[in-house]
Amino acid sequence: LIERQVHDALMRIIQLNLEYPGLLAKAIRALANLLVTTPMARPALEALNGQAIVEEVKAMHEGHAQLQKAADAFLRKMAEIPGQYDSHLLKSIREQLPPKVRNRLTSGCVVRKFGRGGTKARHLSVSKTFESVMWSNPKSNRSETSFLPCGAIKEVRPGLATPE
Repeated sequence: LIERQVHDALMRIIQLNLEYPGLLAKAIRALANLLVTTPMARPALEALNGQAIVEEVKAMHEGHAQLQKAADAFLRKMAEIPGQYDSHLLKSIREQLPPKVRNRLTSGCVVRKFGRGGTKARHLSVSKTFESVMWSNPKSNRSETSFLPCGAIKEVRPGLATPE
């Protein structure tokens, strides 16, 4: 994309359409995505003074929430240390775990769930893709399984019956 001068075209779109905040927000979001996907985008945007231009556009349209959000994302990506999050260096959590641990997590175990109606047995496991935590009633003949995406988990705390 850098060889095709996409970054240059996006910067020209921004400079020529300063009065259209919706269009500016989309162009800035595209620049932020370009930073994530293309390693050579950072030096090219630095050469075009992209960070200063986006800061100027952000200041011009303080009331436009979509543009502010896109500009903040772009500026955060520009502030990151180059190579800090190279996608080819990162492995998925699944690939980082030893096979025994992977199998244990995906096969799961029966745990006690404490609630208002007392304790209930639940089969707790992790999905094959490691993207969600799943639980079901081990005593039920139905294959009804509930799940929670791992990205939605904010905190894990020990329960009242958890041994220390």
